[in-house]
Amino acid sequence: MNRFNLFAIYSYALLKYNQIIAIERVFKFFIMIEDYLKNNLPSMRLHAFNVAYWTIEIAKKLNLPKDEREKLYYAALFHDIGKINVKNSIVNKEGPLTPEEYEEIKEHAEFGYVITRELFDNIYPDIPFWIKWHHENYDGSGYPEGLKKNEIPFPSRILRVANVIDVLHSPKSYKKPVTVKELVEELKRCTGKDFDPDVVDAALDVINERIVLPMDILKSNVEKIFPALLSLRTFRDVYNFNGYFVFNEKRSYFKSTDLNGNSVKDLWDLQSASLVVEIFNSMYEYEVEVIPVEEHTYIISNIRPMEKKNFISILWELEAELIAASGKSLNVKVKRLSGDYLLFAHDNSCPLDMSSLYKMKIKFEDGEELILNGIITYYYNASTNYAFYKYAFVNIGETTRDKLFKQIFKKQIYLRSFLKKDRWIKNKAG
Repeated sequence: MNRFNLFAIYSYALLKYNQIIAIERVFKFFIMIEDYLKNNLPSMRLHAFNVAYWTIEIAKKLNLPKDEREKLYYAALFHDIGKINVKNSIVNKEGPLTPEEYEEIKEHAEFGYVITRELFDNIYPDIPFWIKWHHENYDGSGYPEGLKKNEIPFPSRILRVANVIDVLHSPKSYKKPVTVKELVEELKRCTGKDFDPDVVDAALDVINERIVLPMDILKSNVEKIFPALLSLRTFRDVYNFNGYFVFNEKRSYFKSTDLNGNSVKDLWDLQSASLVVEIFNSMYEYEVEVIPVEEHTYIISNIRPMEKKNFISILWELEAELIAASGKSLNVKVKRLSGDYLLFAHDNSCPLDMSSLYKMKIKFEDGEELILNGIITYYYNASTNYAFYKYAFVNIGETTRDKLFKQIFKKQIYLRSFLKKDRWIKNKAG
């Protein structure tokens, strides 16, 4: 007993316990705020989740320790929280801001500092400062204080790059996402000006691995939170709940935000359960095991991707036409494409018939058009304005399937060759 300082051990244990409880409260607060943003600030929808993901992937490339990555993840989730103090008309504005509006929106960095100081000051006091300075530029031209280079905390420099990647690459109601080539060119153009060169180098590696190649979005040592849909299929009925999935390698859970809906407490007749996670303006589907623990909350375990390891799919942004048996057609956006199914986005004001057979006419960048027969197997309300639909192919001819795979491979080869060429030029210059 003399070899150990029991007071120090108990103090440390109490500190860690208080941190865990505090983080649980932070997650619950974030879910509440995010649900508000989803309905009132649609331009910010998914932005925090995407930035958090890019931030952690870049931090891993830069070999930041696990505890720093955990803090960075929370900072990324809350980096734009200050915008709740900015007029909705400015945050949601479609088009360029006036000088007066730009000055007002710049205040969100200071607002974010004040809000997160109340949330994190007792557990992670660095986070409010990282958020305050996430718009500082490497050359000193940023805001709010004009810091430069090493005056800017390294985590803030990572947030700066991750934020820009998502702003450029994610589609908005008022703009199309830039291509991977344009994204890389913009990062290179602003290296040493807006961005830390080391952070950009790490970001380019992440872009190659996470945009070009298939992603395992849950592969991480950091706790993560995602918008999600939990689908429970019993002998009695099918129950679908919108909410948020909190992923942890030790204990994951789903929190439903459908507070007015039914909460399934007894799962004795459960046939299967699936979790649909939304990120990067696309969907990822998992088979899971579920245990209800309290009203609207479910423990999630044994998480298995629906797609096999050798499955080939790619994120995309393609114009398409969905044609019903009646001949009525709708213009939709294809977000993800594989050899067996696709995901498309469409206005959710008129839900589509899931019992009918459709035709999907897709137009690719090279002008080739393919018609794919299929059915809608599920849909997910991503916001008050649109929904994601999973469209499974039915009776696709071998010739059509071959053409489809050629388009997928062609897209992957283009992206890979471009990024390899870019890395070769950079290495040669170095």
